[in-house]
Amino acid sequence: MRKLIVVLIITLCISFGDNLETTAAEEKPVYIMEVTTSPKKAAQYIKRHHPRMEVIETFDILLQAVAVKGTKEELEKLQQEPFIQSTHQNQQYKALYEAVPNKEVFQNAYNPAQFNETKYTGKGIKIGIIDTGIDLEHEALKDNFQGGSDVVEYNDEPVETEEGFGQTIHGTHVAGIVGANGEIKGVAPESDIYAYRALGPNGFGTSVQVIAAMEKALEDGVDILNLSLGNTINVPDFPTSKAVNKATEHGVMVVVANGNDGPNDWTIGAPATAPTAISVGAYKHPMTEVSLWNERTKEKTAIFPMTGLEFWQKETTHYISETLNYTDLLLINETNKTELEDMETSNKMPRGIIIEAQLYEESFFANYDIPIAIVENADKLRQKERMFLHVKTETAKEDVAPFSSRGPVAMNWQMKPDLLAPGVQILSTIPGGYEMLNGTSMAAPHIAGALAILKEAQPTWTNEQIIGALKTTARKLADKRPIEQGAGLVQIDEAIHTSIIIHNPLLSFGKIHRFMDERIIELEIENIGDEAETFRFHMPKKEKGVTWHLPMNFTVGPNEKKTIPIQLKMNRTQIGDGIYEGYITLQNNNDTFELPYMYMLNETQQKKIDGFQIKEQPSTSEEDTYEFEFYATETLEKVDIFLFDTENYILEEKIANFDQLQIGKREGTFQLQNGEIILTNRFVFVFVIQLQDGEVVYETVDI
Repeated sequence: MRKLIVVLIITLCISFGDNLETTAAEEKPVYIMEVTTSPKKAAQYIKRHHPRMEVIETFDILLQAVAVKGTKEELEKLQQEPFIQSTHQNQQYKALYEAVPNKEVFQNAYNPAQFNETKYTGKGIKIGIIDTGIDLEHEALKDNFQGGSDVVEYNDEPVETEEGFGQTIHGTHVAGIVGANGEIKGVAPESDIYAYRALGPNGFGTSVQVIAAMEKALEDGVDILNLSLGNTINVPDFPTSKAVNKATEHGVMVVVANGNDGPNDWTIGAPATAPTAISVGAYKHPMTEVSLWNERTKEKTAIFPMTGLEFWQKETTHYISETLNYTDLLLINETNKTELEDMETSNKMPRGIIIEAQLYEESFFANYDIPIAIVENADKLRQKERMFLHVKTETAKEDVAPFSSRGPVAMNWQMKPDLLAPGVQILSTIPGGYEMLNGTSMAAPHIAGALAILKEAQPTWTNEQIIGALKTTARKLADKRPIEQGAGLVQIDEAIHTSIIIHNPLLSFGKIHRFMDERIIELEIENIGDEAETFRFHMPKKEKGVTWHLPMNFTVGPNEKKTIPIQLKMNRTQIGDGIYEGYITLQNNNDTFELPYMYMLNETQQKKIDGFQIKEQPSTSEEDTYEFEFYATETLEKVDIFLFDTENYILEEKIANFDQLQIGKREGTFQLQNGEIILTNRFVFVFVIQLQDGEVVYETVDI
């Protein structure tokens, strides 16, 4: 179970909260049911023949589906109807961002306007933002807002949730990155913004709301959709992921935040897992970092200036103390926070203050003209006696943000993210003002804005050409892996002026199964220039058991598209388990293109089971009934599911077993034989998994 972590930044990444959702009798669960007939006809049939099932939404653009509410028993009856194709639980989604509390010190802020150094503004391009709403009266946004709707409260005013009711700011910040046109400017400041509120109080929404908002956006004729939202389930066929793929078929370019659950591999979540999604990771731009150096322990502790930036950037030595005095820096933590009260009553000021992030309150310090910095954890700075520390400043190099989720995608083994864009300390609009936020939520709208710029600059290009140009001209970050950065950091001006477009430059060869395996990817290279271009490959570094077959020099004529086969042969007996990735270099007379590739063998970090969810079902019997679902990310021989008591270290009971599982979703129900068990966080579910080669592995899921 994910927890709220307060550090320099307050992490507000996606979380399902508990895996167990208790559903009261009056709060029946919601399901999305894909149908083989007209969704409207299906809805009418359900109302007539299954009157206890409530139809709450129909989808006929991105999905052929109905959303219904009812008990498990009622659902099972409905599932017997021949027009029901598949059933999905209504999953929860949340805005993907982190709040940066240093509002006053913007020395490291990234202004979205920096991302667009061209003369183009995205004028007239329609960008739909599926999010928490927008501040319709914000001076930098009100002129660009052209429409939208609220599918949470079902009205035509997609405003943010107000203070006191689970306040949100996320959608306004995302909209500002795309198209603010005031004191702060967005990437595409003259684009048309269409806002759709699908995430309600505290930034939470559901599959039904997200898909409903997407369908309304398509009805409004948007050119680009931005989804700075997601969950933590790494599978490519969620209903929202299917909706993303379908929106692409309808001619809409869909940008999705990759997730904030990095830095580990396999942390991407839906709908960024959709094959056609332009999934975006977060780039960290070079910035000045301040730390305190303890000469005695040789430890460095990062601090984050809130006020008095000039003071903190002087490399000098300070005494630090947990007791208020005039000469020292005052360290505030949970054990001595009463020192702040003494400071207020005595009017005695320390030289400066270092305070733990969770204790910092801007309103309290607003009237104090002293240097203040926050620290993630004060433990390293706490000492039994007064000590001195040296302030150090350094410029941190560019990087992939550590919170940015990594690929690959389970089940189809696709490389993600596709691209990088700035996502750290992004200065943009919030209701009534401006603020810095972190997250892949902030990275995604940079790409939405970039697409608008290219669509304006190159009006005859297809969506495929626009997306291909961004990937072809993206800049690879040194020493970063393909599943961290995809094609790399987008460069808008280079994309506009490229004469070469590589349409599928991310080479995902998938998972190797046979002892002698061979994979071929057809690389499409398009020359949109007026002169022929000759290309040559540089062979990747030779590795045991791996053979590349790349063509010799080849030429692509003006306005010609050519398909080039990239062949990879592997001898599994000579290759160890794991993810293999790197770059193939392709050159012509003027440019060098770094094409990321990836293939894998039995990767131990990859979860075999993902998306496990359970819900307690309303029941009139004494035994509680639970419904569950999960995804098998590869073909499995056998899966047994046990309930394990972590306090007493015993397997309480076996709740389910499956044989010969194929890749995809599985569902079931169970009742606990021991009626005294209450499912709390002292229990975990243990999956005993037998792989195809006979190996047995174990995975656990918290409640």
